[in-house]
Amino acid sequence: MAIEWGKIWRVARSKGLTAAAYLLGTTVALGIANQLSEGWVAKAARFVEYKIDPPYVLASVSEPLEITKDGIWLRNTGSDADFYKAEYREENKRIFNIKAFPGSYLIAFRRNWNGNQEQAQKILRFEKSGEEVGFSLVSTDWVGLKDLAEAGDEGGASIPTPLEPSPAAPPSPGALSRTRWTATPSDFATLAFIGDRAARSILAIALAEVGTSERGRPDERMRIIEYWSAIPSVHAPTIELPWASVFINWVVAKADVSSPQSPRSEAWRQWGTEVSFSDARPGMIAIYQRRGGGTQPQRYMVGIILRKRDGCTDVIAGNVVDRVVITCVSGVPLDVRWPVAQRPAMSPAE
Repeated sequence: MAIEWGKIWRVARSKGLTAAAYLLGTTVALGIANQLSEGWVAKAARFVEYKIDPPYVLASVSEPLEITKDGIWLRNTGSDADFYKAEYREENKRIFNIKAFPGSYLIAFRRNWNGNQEQAQKILRFEKSGEEVGFSLVSTDWVGLKDLAEAGDEGGASIPTPLEPSPAAPPSPGALSRTRWTATPSDFATLAFIGDRAARSILAIALAEVGTSERGRPDERMRIIEYWSAIPSVHAPTIELPWASVFINWVVAKADVSSPQSPRSEAWRQWGTEVSFSDARPGMIAIYQRRGGGTQPQRYMVGIILRKRDGCTDVIAGNVVDRVVITCVSGVPLDVRWPVAQRPAMSPAE
């Protein structure tokens, strides 16, 4: 086991000579023992090293950021795991020292803004401990937790919020959770396991649009106007018109598959061929019935299936908090649809 003098010196400066001497002595002793133990001591050494000098990354933001208590959360992008609360130290209002192993994460920042809590999400990648990773956070990166709640996100296991129901309360049918507007490598990795060309194209096109916002840059706003090109009956669309189904029409058309050409989500129930939920695969279209409000007690939602989870299904959907998102919809959909009569080709893994 090699002695890393740079690490010894860093511990001496940050935690004192006693801690540095302990780390040095432990490294030497375990190195000798490791020669006699066929390597198992190396695992113990890494555990001791982690406790004394844990790996970390410095997250720096472009403008001073007043985060909330427990204001930084991480999610490993290489898995389908949920967010977890990060251990971090605030160096100043622009630099945050976050304990984490080198890798790729989805990082979520929380702040209070004009009396409301807001959340921004970015991809965090670093290769070695101590690296500094910069983030430019602009106004359109932030989404209010109240806006998420109004869109039907009832919290769930992603990032606990004061707005979520009691953990004992089951989610409403069609409720949203884990809503995010950043696609991760594990999302794109799903494409490799889709055997059907049309399903793979539909999902790939949709994933590339995640994060597009009607509050975003001019090119994003124009992109949403472009979605309406899939609905020829609408000649003068505006950014204010509901575009949830419009987005799915555009994605399907881009994949060279015919679509209902309707801005109404329920139109998808008459499109293509019905598929049982047990046979539903990534890239298929799911239609949900959700609780409405006022004079509209029920409403529909349409999305492109990304993956199934326990109790909910990740779908890519448009016009949720004014953008394209990935969100987990609870319960079983009313319909799962596919544009061809035959069952789509299974992936090699199936």
